[in-house]
Amino acid sequence: NRGSGTVPVSVIDATGRTVLVQQHSLALGINTLRLNTGRLSPGLYLVRVGSGALGVAHRFVKAQ
Repeated sequence: NRGSGTVPVSVIDATGRTVLVQQHSLALGINTLRLNTGRLSPGLYLVRVGSGALGVAHRFVKAQ
């Protein structure tokens, strides 16, 4: 669905463990999501927005 709706947002650590799962509401068009990474240890993570073929994933580094 390319319209508005709710999507799952998952953060996965370098070992493949899911460390954060949230639902976010999206509007039609460009959206900005803010994630509280305060409880994450420093390291490399993958954030996945959506699921299946429509999901997108990006790497990010949590610094101290």
